[in-house]
Order: sequence, then C-alpha cells, then structure tokens
Amino acid sequence: MSDLSPQPAPEGAAKRRSQRVLLSMPVDVVWDTGAGVRVREQGRTEVVNRHGALLKMETSLPASIQVELHRAAIGSAARARVVLATERGRDGLVRIAVELANPRADFWSIGLPLIG
Repeated sequence: MSDLSPQPAPEGAAKRRSQRVLLSMPVDVVWDTGAGVRVREQGRTEVVNRHGALLKMETSLPASIQVELHRAAIGSAARARVVLATERGRDGLVRIAVELANPRADFWSIGLPLIG
C-alpha cells in the first residue's frame, strides 16, 4: 500500500514568483565571450515560467553572464542572465537556468499565472 500523505514542497517552491510549466521548445541563446566573439547556440527549454527557464544546451555558461534568448517562431527576443549551470547529463547536455531581465509570460506563448 502506498503512502498518500502530503509531501513537503520542493526546496524553493515557497519562494517562486510564478508557476513553472514543463515545456520543450527551441530557443536560440546568444552571448558574447570574454574575447568579444558573439556566439549563438540553439537550445531547448525544459521548464519555463514568467521569470525565466531551464534550458538544455551543448555549451556550459558561467553564472551571471548576460544572454539574449531568441524565439524565431514568434520573432521575439528577451535579455536574461544565467543563474545556474549543471554538470553534463547522460544526454551529454548541460542544463542552464536563466532569469529574464523583464519577466513576461508572453515570451513563451503560454499563459503563466503569478503565484499568490
């Protein structure tokens, strides 16, 4: 028989400003290297909210680096900063958490309610 008692919320859940949604879509990530080279790489979202996203990509980026996210499908771009990069997963990709400079639900083309 399984235990159906309430489980504690994941760490950080009480601090979230908007609901997270599992969503896989292509997004181009653009950044400047320390040498002044502009790099563009296509990644995919795994989780989005009105304040940012968790992306999977080939390149690991350092925390605090400024990036631009481009959604070619809707012709939209948004500035963001990297807040976390993980080790490579079994799929060989890193997960990059980004925070949008100006939170907006319409960037992901879905409705994202605020929490609270």
